Amino acid sequence: MPFYGTTPDWLANKTAIENGINKSPQLFDIDKNPTEKINLAQKFPEIVKQMQQRINLLKVYQIKPSTLNLVL
Repeated sequence: MPFYGTTPDWLANKTAIENGINKSPQLFDIDKNPTEKINLAQKFPEIVKQMQQRINLLKVYQIKPSTLNLVL
């Protein structure tokens, strides 16, 4: 569902990493750090590498919206 109106404060105050401007890898332990304040990417680079490889593989097989003939 699209959002119409002003941006809520909790969304407007996100950091550059959180809004996607900064392309630095991010890895969080959501159980221990639900607010995503502690980035574990540098501590566990192998996990980041494995996750990035999976993302890249998924991108290869994604269906582009322009290839679908949907009637809305």
